[in-house]
Amino acid sequence: MEKNKPEKILIIEDEDPVRSSIKDIFEMSGYKVFTAEDGQSGINLALEIIPDLIICDVNMPGKTGFDVAEELNIAKCDLAIPFIFLTARTNINDLRKGMSLGADEYIFKPFRAKELLGIVELRLERIKKFRSEAAEKSVEVESSLTVNDRIILEYKGKKELINIKDILCVEAESEYSYVFVLNKKPVLVRRLLKEWDDILPNDIFVRVHRSAIINLEKVTSIDKGFKKNLFLKLEGVDKVITVSQRYKAVLKNKFKL
Repeated sequence: MEKNKPEKILIIEDEDPVRSSIKDIFEMSGYKVFTAEDGQSGINLALEIIPDLIICDVNMPGKTGFDVAEELNIAKCDLAIPFIFLTARTNINDLRKGMSLGADEYIFKPFRAKELLGIVELRLERIKKFRSEAAEKSVEVESSLTVNDRIILEYKGKKELINIKDILCVEAESEYSYVFVLNKKPVLVRRLLKEWDDILPNDIFVRVHRSAIINLEKVTSIDKGFKKNLFLKLEGVDKVITVSQRYKAVLKNKFKL
């Protein structure tokens, strides 16, 4: 992959030989590599340098790889950094847990340098493509929209008028965002989540996470999970949306939980 400037890769791994080996692989391929020897150091470094991709071991003392993924999703999820787990585990429940936390890939130990490089190149190309496509699109909106207004979104080069009430949710993707609309595939647009916060009618659109705004009228179920977390299902959206601790009060007031 041709690079105008080297992508920053953060490696979070508690085993010195493994960490050094991965560092050498990517430095030899022209990447700028940062390393951390434990979960908390990795979280701190990620928030400081804002890497283009994170490779993180699952089984570490202190904060595990799952803890790292969860905390980075809460603290800096607007960045949408590709996250790859490195593990010797093959337990299906571990795989499911990692994917539920937003992991893009699992790489199993022992691994080959070519395999590792190939997966990382693919993930970086993918997010680069998303951002490139989004940069060519625009969202035409007015300030202080109401539920009866419409906006223009672009689907495969064709502009369409979309009813505000048909927007199911908006999710952050770095400086872009995915817009989920009823009976349509998600569309990536160049607009920060904060901008959506400012323009969508706040009587029905609320933040439930630093990475997500939802349409309260499209909520079909709310479940309580571990540590009293709330999990939402929305009409027309397949995945479950987690409500962070910071935004739980809004849902509790709305739905009398």
